[in-house]
Amino acid sequence: MVSIQHYIFGRKLFDRRVYVFAAAIAALFAFDAVAVYFEWYWAYGWLDIPVHAVAGFILSLVMYYVVYANRWSALLLRRPRTK
Repeated sequence: MVSIQHYIFGRKLFDRRVYVFAAAIAALFAFDAVAVYFEWYWAYGWLDIPVHAVAGFILSLVMYYVVYANRWSALLLRRPRTK
C-alpha cells in the first residue's frame, strides 16, 4: 500500500503514530473552538479540567515519542531507542 508520504517525499518519513498525534491535537482544537463558540467554559466551569487533562496526556505522548521513540532525537540526546 502506497501512502501519501511516498507521493510527496518519495519515501516514508513519519510513523503512523505521528498521524494519530496530529489527529488527536486537531480534535482537541476543534472541541476547544466549539466550546469557546458556545461558551461552554463559562456555562460549565468544570469542563476546563478534563480538557486540560486530555491536552496534558496528548502532550506527554508527543514528548515520549520525541525523546524516546524517535530515531533522530534519540541520537541527539544519546538515549536508547525503545522500539
